[in-house]
Amino acid sequence: MKSKNLIVGAIAGVLFLALMYVFLLSPINSQKSKAHKATVAAQKDLQAAQAHLSQLHDLQARSKQIDRQVAKLRAAVPVNPAISTFIRQANQIADETQVAWQSVTPTQSAAAVGAVLGPTPVGLGIQVKGGVHEVLDYIDHLMALPRVVVIDQIQVTPGSDATGAAAVGGPPAGDIFAGQGGPPTLTVQITARMFTAPPSSATAAADAGSTTPTTTAASG
Repeated sequence: MKSKNLIVGAIAGVLFLALMYVFLLSPINSQKSKAHKATVAAQKDLQAAQAHLSQLHDLQARSKQIDRQVAKLRAAVPVNPAISTFIRQANQIADETQVAWQSVTPTQSAAAVGAVLGPTPVGLGIQVKGGVHEVLDYIDHLMALPRVVVIDQIQVTPGSDATGAAAVGGPPAGDIFAGQGGPPTLTVQITARMFTAPPSSATAAADAGSTTPTTTAASG
């Protein structure tokens, strides 16, 4: 009888524990599992947010550098032709390099004005007169401008020296001949291009008048 009671009591205890697990421990374990998954997901979101924040901090630290690069690109290929600005820069170069004379003739075709895909070329005809050193210095300064200038062709025509004697067939001239004769003067015709960025339709209409071919000359 006692053994039977013990068996019944054991079964009752097992059933009680099973009920406890079903009604108490199982929901708790399920909640713990869900909480663990939520924690893992939150950690991943936190890592992604920290990585994004790090990128933002990096961009903020480099913002001045990026602004300088953008300004440099805009100066190299502006939206409008900015011909008057280029002419002022060319005149400054002529003064700095002491060329005897300079002429700048920008040209732009009607097809180029209507183009909106990619940079639009603006043709340049530049003529300078001066000594060999001055002309070479002028070309170096021209290539060093903030504005992108591509030289397509250079034609050189010998002129006369400072005394009026012809440079070809005359007496030795220049620094390497100990000052015998004056330095030869060269006339150099430069065919080049600069570029404009694709403008909006409103900007293009406003700037259309500034693309008319013009000529300017400066003497050193």
